[in-house]
Amino acid sequence: MSTKPKGILNAHHSVLGVAHRLLDMAVIVLCSWWANWLGGTEVSETGTLVVLAVVIFHWLAEYNKMYHSWRGDRVQKELLRVFNYWAVTFVVVMLVDYLLLHPNTPPNQEKLAWFVSVLLVLCLYRVV
Repeated sequence: MSTKPKGILNAHHSVLGVAHRLLDMAVIVLCSWWANWLGGTEVSETGTLVVLAVVIFHWLAEYNKMYHSWRGDRVQKELLRVFNYWAVTFVVVMLVDYLLLHPNTPPNQEKLAWFVSVLLVLCLYRVV
């Protein structure tokens, strides 16, 4: 006798989890492209930082089980997690950029626009 999972979310939990992860990664990449477009910077100049940001954010989210079953979690708690993980990611990426890749160039407005836009989009799509 087979038991069918109840509800559409239970039946497709793994697919939704993968989609959620991919959407987070896409937001980070697309917001970087948008910030580069605003500032007129070549995408190739920030590619390493974007890949590093995707890896760090994904690792933090997986390690702290952000993508576990979200039913039952308060939205405020998830938004706080997103903010914390993205803030830590951004600080680490900026340290790597400043200390290793471009030691004579301080962070610019494009990177700040990237930080804010990713944070806004990650939070907004979780609320909606």
